[in-house]
Amino acid sequence: MVNQRSRPPRSLIERVTRSARGERCWLVLPDICNGDEQTVVFAHYRDQGLGAAMGIKPHIWGAPACSSCHDEADRRSRKFEYDFVRTIHCQATLRYIEYLRCQGTLKIS
Repeated sequence: MVNQRSRPPRSLIERVTRSARGERCWLVLPDICNGDEQTVVFAHYRDQGLGAAMGIKPHIWGAPACSSCHDEADRRSRKFEYDFVRTIHCQATLRYIEYLRCQGTLKIS
C-alpha cells in the first residue's frame, strides 16, 4: 500500500498528468470513444493499493482518455459493466506507464 512518504515529487506528477495533452485516447472503449484528441485528459486509475481513496487521486497511475471514455471510467456514464471498464483502464494504465518509461518521462529505479 502506498503512503505519503512514498509520494513522487510534485514535478513528476505534473509531468505525467500533462503528458496526456495531445495524446490519443488509450482506453478506446467500443461504441463510446469519441476519438477527439482535443478532449483527451489524464484519467486516473483509482485503487486503494495505489494511494487512491474517496476524493484522493493516485499520483501517477492512469492513462489518457477522451471525455467519453473518461466519463465511463469515472462511472459518470454506465454503458458497460464496472469490471470490464476497470480491466480496460488498468491495461491502458500499464501500457501508458511503460510508454512514459520508454520516452524517458518516467524513470523507474
